[in-house]
Amino acid sequence: MVEVRRVNLDELREQGEDLFAQHWREVGYCPDLRVNPDWKRLYAMEMGGGLLALGAFDGKQLVGYCATLLGAHHQCLDLFTATVDAIFVHPEYRRKGIAVRFLKETELAARERGARDLCWHSPQGNPLERLLCRRRYQVREVVYERAL
Repeated sequence: MVEVRRVNLDELREQGEDLFAQHWREVGYCPDLRVNPDWKRLYAMEMGGGLLALGAFDGKQLVGYCATLLGAHHQCLDLFTATVDAIFVHPEYRRKGIAVRFLKETELAARERGARDLCWHSPQGNPLERLLCRRRYQVREVVYERAL
């Protein structure tokens, strides 16, 4: 059975390179660029309590991850929020409840850290969108984007 647990960046960095690249290719964001995380900034966020990382493991093999950013809202310092920055499960492990477990563990951990709300980004029509609707998440905004 796949184990979902909180991890530190070292664990993700050691095992996640192939998953990060696969995720980047799958979402199709800036296909002319390769995934290149800002590890220095991510480590600073982790040290300051502003990053929550989860990993899904089949034995010792990382098969998925979920990364959440936590902090005061930039327009309202009294509002501490959590925003999921990335969620990815290797295709061979999808439809096995891992995303649901990521969602539940992220909600629990964000609440423990004082977040008042949790935001997820999902492509329209994606299985994650359907999961979020079933869990009573509401669409607050739609993000529009174009290349410049």
